[in-house]
Order: sequence, then C-alpha cells, then structure tokens
Amino acid sequence: MRLTKIVLTGLLLGSLTACTTMPGVDGASVDDRRTADAGLLDRNQQARDEGVEVLSLSDSQGLEGETLIQGEIGDLLADEAIREYSPVIYFGYDQFSIDEESMQTLKHYANQMLENPRLLLSLEGHTDERGSPSYNLALGEKRAKSAAEVMMLYGVNTDRITVISFGEEQPVELGHDESAWDKNRRVELRFN
Repeated sequence: MRLTKIVLTGLLLGSLTACTTMPGVDGASVDDRRTADAGLLDRNQQARDEGVEVLSLSDSQGLEGETLIQGEIGDLLADEAIREYSPVIYFGYDQFSIDEESMQTLKHYANQMLENPRLLLSLEGHTDERGSPSYNLALGEKRAKSAAEVMMLYGVNTDRITVISFGEEQPVELGHDESAWDKNRRVELRFN
C-alpha cells in the first residue's frame, strides 16, 4: 500500500512538471523559468501577500491628479515654485515710480502671497552706477518702498514685507553704458 502511494505521488509530480513546460518554436518545448518578480502583475500579487494595498490609476479608489493639485500638495508646490523664481521690476533713470507693466507684475505676486499666507517677501532696491553711493542707497530704498506700497495696496500685510537697499553695490550687468544701466535700475522680489 505504501509503495502504491509513493508511485502515485511520483506520477503526480511528474505530470505537474510536464505542465510547466511551454510550447516553443517548431514544436520544441521550453522550460517555464518565470519568477515571482517577472512582471507587474506578479509584483502586485506579491505586494498584496505582504499586506500592501495596490491601487490602480483607473480604479475608483485611486487618487485623481487634479485632486492633488488643488489640495494641500498643490499649495506646497506653489510655495516652492515662487521661492525658486525672483521676479524683477525695472525703473527709469533716477525714477522710483511704478509703471503699468510693473504694477501688473506686483499685483500678480500680491495675489500669490494672499493665496499662500506662509510666504514672506524681501524687496531689494538697486540702482545703476551713476550718482554718489549715499544717493544710490536712498534711491534704491525709495524704489523698494514704492514696490512695497503697491503690494500693500493689493492686500499684503506690511509685516510680511522687508525693504532692503543695495544701491549700486550689486549690479547684474557690469557695463558702463545705457544697456547695462537699464538692467541695474531694479527691484528684485525675493520670497522666503
């Protein structure tokens, strides 16, 4: 009786081994050597076996990308994005009044600050090299304060704004002509 069980078990194992061979080219068979991590479906099954829930993008239980953008993560990305970019507004020679284009730029960033209450702003005033250092420091401060007034008019609290003047000390263009001076007469908006 015991010999019969051993023979039947051997036959059963032999038939199972035969089932794992796959048909090949021209009728030859190829051994099935797929492993548990051979494909995405097998990995998902492995994750389920380990107690990890696998969500499909098309599954109704999955998260929609739009939901993430409109939620908390979207706000964090907006904060990070605005901190990476330092907008600049420019001024005419010996001027500290805000032109219409710069007004629109400041309005846009005032709205960004209202939407992101954690943002703080430093307004850094700069001048070209013409004029005395003390005059240029004062002019840079007037430019930064003009930009701050516009931000406050659009609703940004003064506690969130810092005004700094560098005068002529940090030019972005080192030339001694109108092209360089145009780029150095500016206020840089730096978000923290």
